[in-house]
Amino acid sequence: MKTRQLLSVGIDIGTTTTQVIFSRLELVNRAAVSQVPRYEFIKREISWQSPVFFTPVDKQGGLKEAELKTLILAQYQAAGIAPESVDSGAIIITGESAKTRNARPAVMALSQSLGDFVVASAGPHLESVIAGHGAGAQALSAQRLCRVLNIDIGGGTSNYALFDAGKVSGTACLNVGGRLLETDGQGRVVHAHQPGQMIADAVFGPGTCARSLSAGQLTQVARRMAELIVEVIDGALSPLAQRLMQTGLLPAGVKPEVITLSGGVGECYRHQPADPFCFSDIGPLLATALHEHPRLREMNVQFPGANRARHGDWRRRATRFRSLVAPSGWRGFSYRCATCRWRSRLMTPIC
Repeated sequence: MKTRQLLSVGIDIGTTTTQVIFSRLELVNRAAVSQVPRYEFIKREISWQSPVFFTPVDKQGGLKEAELKTLILAQYQAAGIAPESVDSGAIIITGESAKTRNARPAVMALSQSLGDFVVASAGPHLESVIAGHGAGAQALSAQRLCRVLNIDIGGGTSNYALFDAGKVSGTACLNVGGRLLETDGQGRVVHAHQPGQMIADAVFGPGTCARSLSAGQLTQVARRMAELIVEVIDGALSPLAQRLMQTGLLPAGVKPEVITLSGGVGECYRHQPADPFCFSDIGPLLATALHEHPRLREMNVQFPGANRARHGDWRRRATRFRSLVAPSGWRGFSYRCATCRWRSRLMTPIC
């Protein structure tokens, strides 16, 4: 069978940060001539990875389109890649960024100038699965034939993906993340997103002024956030957790044998910063609260990204921090390949 090589890009625009990753893909069509193409990756290699930079958002909560485009084009230039040389890829916009008033037009405008993209607003279920693959949870589950639950904790949401022997058996999304309360470098709250305000009200009473919270009180908020995250694992949700759920629950009565953590807060869990407000939010405080949570301490928390994980006939290092961005280019292409023939005349992006 003939193979084909592609240059793919994944762009993850998250609540807190944005990153660009370019990958070299080698794939083969396993389908018969008369069938819908069924492409299978036989090699995936990250060729260039940008630094992580803050997602530019204005005071009204909208994406700064021009600034975002400039930042992303700068990554193309740094990688020595022209937009027209990109064969495929995906822009994934997630968390609170996906809720901004101009999220869709901003992403559509980007897609028209950065190559041939599958544009996706992800959605919590797809986002959870992509993150689980990127974190190495799926590969670990397939390798050990066990149940692995990945929790991708970012700035605005916690996305859960449960894998059983490598297959997805459940997903969930909780509106809890490390940037729901934004701070300055000294820990003073400068902005509270609605879910963050809800949690502050639940801890200190209705009408709490988030801007007046002390560092000690922010630690209490972070502890409540950690409790909410663990409630979803156990399937015993408080009324607050129920209000913050963006999806249904994980399968009842199914206990994971391994927990993996990814996203910015997951990385802080693994490597705790000395300064809790170094990212101008409460992400490090949330990571510390998760470390100290007695229920989570009982669980088997692992980081497959620390080692190489085998999946089929290829090997890769799991991408822990931006677990969405690398697989978004690979999987975005997979989703499009099965439908490009009958969708091509519609010019409709797969979302």
